[in-house]
Amino acid sequence: MSRDTLLVALTATGSALCWWPAIIEPSVDFSRWILLVLVALITGLATTLSDGRWLRFVAACTIGAFVGLCVGFVLFPSSDGIANSYAPIAVVVATLATLFVSLVAGLVGRSYRCRIRITGVRSGLRWHTVLHSGQ
Repeated sequence: MSRDTLLVALTATGSALCWWPAIIEPSVDFSRWILLVLVALITGLATTLSDGRWLRFVAACTIGAFVGLCVGFVLFPSSDGIANSYAPIAVVVATLATLFVSLVAGLVGRSYRCRIRITGVRSGLRWHTVLHSGQ
């Protein structure tokens, strides 16, 4: 499996699963913009670490969020019937917000990646920097 294929799969999975803590009842009371920050980080880092084609990460993040929201609302339905009727609207709004945020993060990651390429930092060094930055 190539590195870009693995990054696309991880991007879609991460953006799908990050919505579930907000769907499961009892939900943790946190601001929903934190989820969009996670989506931006996932897309931006994947774009920076990739070998190009930043739009595939934007598409993977958006599709992953849509599938994750749909599956989340099916697996964890709300106890309130009226809230369940608004689930499709929440899915559409959250998917559009994810599309916008991941598009911006993809562009930022692409510009950062281009800056790294201009300065001559190799791809392996990018991976090493990200993987070992916490140590």
